[in-house]
Amino acid sequence: MPHIELDNALPGIAGLMNYRPETGRPLAELTEVLSRGPSTSSRGERELIAKAKGNGATDLEVHDTVLIAAMFCAANRYVDGPATWVPDDPEAYRRMADRIVPDGYPSIIGIS
Repeated sequence: MPHIELDNALPGIAGLMNYRPETGRPLAELTEVLSRGPSTSSRGERELIAKAKGNGATDLEVHDTVLIAAMFCAANRYVDGPATWVPDDPEAYRRMADRIVPDGYPSIIGIS
């Protein structure tokens, strides 16, 4: 059961971002910039970064990749903290992806 009433029927992070569009909009825009840009610091992550750099990744690409991973970690905690509902049906995620790919992340929360 969700810990807070969001006053909308959107699932997961979309519902949270729609609840507070003044914070949701910049978060969605950041996600959009990061996910559309070039696409990780444990020992494994450092090794991945070193391998990426060895294969020609730029500092900007490494930076953005780490930031993307951090953003999605924060998004998962943002959804889990208030126990926001998420769809059980994988088809719901395919429908969201069908909107995100052409229209960007802000499109799934209705604040583009």
